[in-house]
Amino acid sequence: LGLAGRPDRIVDEGGIPIPEEWKSGRRVHDSHIAQLGCYLILIEEESGIRPPYGIIVTGDNKRHVTPNTPELRAW
Repeated sequence: LGLAGRPDRIVDEGGIPIPEEWKSGRRVHDSHIAQLGCYLILIEEESGIRPPYGIIVTGDNKRHVTPNTPELRAW
């Protein structure tokens, strides 16, 4: 796919790898969602398991769940 990178953390949720990306700001930007979408694709490519979602953790420790949708993958 020509993509490279790695998430800040991958959590094992019952055998399913869930990527977490930590950001220092308190707001989730489109670029953060796009980055997480790439990680979802990379994890599936490497592990053969499609994570149902990923998580962005903002500087105020809020966890923003981002579903692994066809729209996100196409973007």
